[in-house]
Amino acid sequence: MTSQPFTNPVVTAHQQYARLSPHRGSASFRLGETVQFGFAELFLPADGQVVVAVRTATDQTSQDLATDLVIEGTGESGPFRIECPQCSTSTVRPRATQGLADGA
Repeated sequence: MTSQPFTNPVVTAHQQYARLSPHRGSASFRLGETVQFGFAELFLPADGQVVVAVRTATDQTSQDLATDLVIEGTGESGPFRIECPQCSTSTVRPRATQGLADGA
């Protein structure tokens, strides 16, 4: 696990509404026949399903399903491991420039 974890903008925008503080850890998952590795940040919103953001070294295209998701890390209450046999995915990219935010 990296010593300087990223903070995903999706997680940052919603973490104030979470039932638990964001958890961070190493992640692996399968897209088709390829196993991907990265760093994950996840939280449990006040309502709805858990939100998981994973940053990988390779650029990902949007896929419908990932399989064999495993996240291991340490949260405020100690070590954790999450396994999910199948999950839906989407690609979220930050805005290219600040000018987009103000309509420029």
